[in-house]
Amino acid sequence: MFLNKLMKILGLFLIALTFACSVNPVTGEKEIMLMSESEEIQVGQQNYGPYLQSLNGVYQNDHVKEYLNSIGLQLVRVSHRPHLPYEFNVANASMLNAWALPGGKIAFTRGLMSEFKSEAQLAAIMGHEITHVTAKHTASRWTKQVLANIAMQIGSAYLYSKNEAYRKNYYLYNTAAMFGLNLAFMAYGRAQESQADVIGMSYAVKAGFDPIGAVEVHQMFQKAFNEQPNGLKELFSTHPQSHKRIETTKEEINRKYASLRKNKKLTYNTPRFDEIRNIFQKEKPAYKKYDQAQAEAARGNYQGALPLYIEAVSMKPTEALFHADLGYAYMMTGQNTKAENQFRKAHNLYPGFAKSNLFLGQLKYFQRDYNASIGYLREADRLLPGSPQVHLMLGEGYENTGQTRTAVEYYNSAFKKSQGTDLGNRAYGHLRRLGVAR
Repeated sequence: MFLNKLMKILGLFLIALTFACSVNPVTGEKEIMLMSESEEIQVGQQNYGPYLQSLNGVYQNDHVKEYLNSIGLQLVRVSHRPHLPYEFNVANASMLNAWALPGGKIAFTRGLMSEFKSEAQLAAIMGHEITHVTAKHTASRWTKQVLANIAMQIGSAYLYSKNEAYRKNYYLYNTAAMFGLNLAFMAYGRAQESQADVIGMSYAVKAGFDPIGAVEVHQMFQKAFNEQPNGLKELFSTHPQSHKRIETTKEEINRKYASLRKNKKLTYNTPRFDEIRNIFQKEKPAYKKYDQAQAEAARGNYQGALPLYIEAVSMKPTEALFHADLGYAYMMTGQNTKAENQFRKAHNLYPGFAKSNLFLGQLKYFQRDYNASIGYLREADRLLPGSPQVHLMLGEGYENTGQTRTAVEYYNSAFKKSQGTDLGNRAYGHLRRLGVAR
């Protein structure tokens, strides 16, 4: 049995090696790639919306989005894969970060946009993220992980069939192997980040931007890390440390671009960037007040959070995020009429906002208005899918409106996603009560 399993896994491994070889468009080197370009695009399209929603949705400013896309397309045109369906957005989160999905879906956080001081800095990060797309970094890491898992299964199956000590300690060995794989892929991630620094800077220069922006961005991240190390701990776990990147980037500029910077006028800043920067700087105090409210709410002090949310709303009354979380604070302090008023303001300002749909659905659920609750919760689940809490509420909503078969589907989903938790136990209890649990 184990020999058959081993041969089957080995066969899959050889097929992958034989038929999945392609040339990386950035390095020109042959590599094994199990994700096609059409699959890259599909993965990006499927995950981009939910990723943005998980970071408080899209920052609502058409002028900012138009500007961001114009800069992005300048760099895309000089990249190795200009034909992909690129899209650039600002996620409405205060953290300092940017990310890229396969197929050209790229986002910057509002917090990062508010820290840029020049167009060259924006172009530096833009080039970096575009490189993650053009060099197929996500697809490459996914391929290597699949092949590493296959190789680990081959070794595990062989040892399991031949070694009694391994069979007795199978789970221990398997856990240790997976831990080793995680460390290996973390290191590979750092190598990709370094490559994105180099290639991304070349894109910025080809598009006419001063590469000194890359040095300044690394200095900005290092300063932020020194001031709030916990806030950037996750980012620095997979990125080279910024003090090293500062020196490496300076060396790269001196080696490749010194004469170009001296003899050719490269863009460092523009009046259009200053116009965009002024928008973020003007709004910064409102978001700072909102973050203070969020900190109080995170401690369960909703009463203390209320005046901070109200002040944030007064500073930027068109921000759906502020209204949504103000409404939630009202709901948590038993002021449901005020809560619904704020939720509806958020919904009107940003109809495609998962958070306002979720909160409206929760409020209607608590009020036992299950038909209304189902509509909002389904929309929240469409925008940000997979929440076991949402699926449990949907299950109970459908059951209370007589739609038992649909309720069972959502109970099953909630249970599978949260086994071993109170929420999972509650979903399982419903399944047992309905006679469908194993």
